Amino acid sequence: LGLAVRLFQLDAWPLSASESRTALAAWLTVQGYRPDTWGMSSLLVYGTALGVVPLAAGEATARLVPALLGAALVGLPWFLLDRLGRAGGLAAAVVLALSPSFVFFSRSLDGGIVTAAGGLGLLVCALRYVDKPRPAWLYTGAACLALLVMGDGSGWATVAVLGAGLGWLALRGRPSAGWLSVAAAFRSTRLLTFLAALLVLMSTGLLTNLGGLQHGLLDPLLAWLAGFLPGASALPWSYHLTNLLTYEPLLVVFSAIAVGLLVHDMRPRRDEEPPESGGRGLFTFLGLWTLASLIWT
Repeated sequence: LGLAVRLFQLDAWPLSASESRTALAAWLTVQGYRPDTWGMSSLLVYGTALGVVPLAAGEATARLVPALLGAALVGLPWFLLDRLGRAGGLAAAVVLALSPSFVFFSRSLDGGIVTAAGGLGLLVCALRYVDKPRPAWLYTGAACLALLVMGDGSGWATVAVLGAGLGWLALRGRPSAGWLSVAAAFRSTRLLTFLAALLVLMSTGLLTNLGGLQHGLLDPLLAWLAGFLPGASALPWSYHLTNLLTYEPLLVVFSAIAVGLLVHDMRPRRDEEPPESGGRGLFTFLGLWTLASLIWT
């Protein structure tokens, strides 16, 4: 279902101005030129170029990589069934498949869905490695990290959020041996070399454009940092919050409740008293969010 809603009439509307720049850079790459990829996701430029080679150039081909990544995102809850449960995992997949925001960004030549897929993939790999330390999860996580930081500037915000979560575990003074092993793994020279090689190859289009190193890695970080400067955007401060409340209103409400539960769970409790954040609350939230998002759209 997630794949169907992303591929159906993928070329129904023309490319936007920003999509056109990325698609043109991909087409020029196929023609043997080295286009200026400043302000674009190098991953999308070269990924789209790979799709243009066997397929005809067009709106659908240009949006194919985000659509496939968005569909892959729908399958990631499968790896978290032990934490979400069967019903919770299915509900999570339904939300990812039909949420207005995820569908929109999956059908646009935009780095947002690359960031989302990389971020959730990295979290899945970390959790799986905590449960069963296998090198495959580490290297898959490194690939997800590369996707995360090469999508757009918001990838670095996601890295900051995940880092804050690990810091919170450490400050509580009870990080499990699994989480400590995740942190220790990133001191591995072999893993760091693998990650560096991935970033270089993906950002430069397999070393065909060395300028992609700056455009694919440094520029998104600088753009994200510049967004904190006064007057950096002509949009009002409330723009993104208004969008979030418009398209995903229950996400805001239930996220606030979830944060409240996590804070409440930090209080001292008896050993037999279960945390309030467990149980069927997640399934209820995901079901309501899915229904409300569809009706709202």
